[in-house]
Amino acid sequence: MFKILNFLRNRKHTISISYGDAKKFEADQIYHFFKDNDVELIKDDISVKYSESYEGFMEKVSNSNHIIMILSQEFFHSRHCMYEAILSIAREDYDKRIIPIVTIKEDIESAAVRQRLLVYWKDKLSELQSFYNKNKEEHQMGEIYKEIDLYNNIINNLDNILKKLGMIKGYNLYESNMELNKVCNNIYYQIFKKEPRVKELRKVEQFIRNNEYEVFNISNDVLRMQMTLFIEDLKKSSSLEISLYPEYPYGEKEYSYIRHKITEGYFGPSLYLTIYDINNREIVLGINDIQSVEVNNSFFSDGHFKYYITIVDREKRKVYEEQMMLPEKIRDNEIILKGYELNYRVILKYIEKNAFEY
Repeated sequence: MFKILNFLRNRKHTISISYGDAKKFEADQIYHFFKDNDVELIKDDISVKYSESYEGFMEKVSNSNHIIMILSQEFFHSRHCMYEAILSIAREDYDKRIIPIVTIKEDIESAAVRQRLLVYWKDKLSELQSFYNKNKEEHQMGEIYKEIDLYNNIINNLDNILKKLGMIKGYNLYESNMELNKVCNNIYYQIFKKEPRVKELRKVEQFIRNNEYEVFNISNDVLRMQMTLFIEDLKKSSSLEISLYPEYPYGEKEYSYIRHKITEGYFGPSLYLTIYDINNREIVLGINDIQSVEVNNSFFSDGHFKYYITIVDREKRKVYEEQMMLPEKIRDNEIILKGYELNYRVILKYIEKNAFEY
């Protein structure tokens, strides 16, 4: 009976969560924290009804009593998230409704962040306008024109979005005493003026068993767990260096993580990293046919971790298999001993926090 009464009481508060895809894991943790406390959050992959337009859903989000916004690079690069932000800050009481969780190391009101986002959205608009101008005689260009209008709307409102979101007192996961479990407890108390009944987030292992993230589509159990740990460390890093082994080769570069995508393939999964290069330009780096992801337990500190990602070199594999098909007496043993695998070395750096405190 207590649970039913508590659920009915909590229904008075409509709470939504707005996030970019790269923060799906954190969004799911928040969603299940509140669900374990008998509070149902409005969340895109759960709450969108059949035949409901996404515009209608985003308006539902902006009209919630409370909107938990996970502010990340991905959030500010998502047209859906930015549209939700535009609708939300247009309300007179936006500062009482929006609850920001900041996962960006820089001040979102800083000139550097504004400039980078302005360049990003102007580039996106230019690409879309170019496509429209080349194909405007074609049918069904109405949706493209609507997208152009939305991009212009985002550009025109960018300063206002960053200023208003930056002024709201929220929670910053890069502060020394903040972590997601504490943030969830604080948000619950902020909304309901009482302590939550369940105070702990679900363990990562429960999400591995119960939820379908792209990383969990990897069929190999060991590789799936290795990739999970690597991705979690990657997402929390300040920057990363990546290069082919051996140590300290020429051409090594430093990047900043934005988001990732994992696809399964015949030889193994592929990891596609969307990252900022040294010129703050967004690029995509692909690491294909992954066989293993291992942390170097003899080379780490409170400021960095080192990982090795082993991949299949398809050309070498082809040569290797050709040799293995030959009679043993005429095989080239040097080729066989070299094998067909390559290693990427990835160093994850942590500047704002001790790496072990995450």
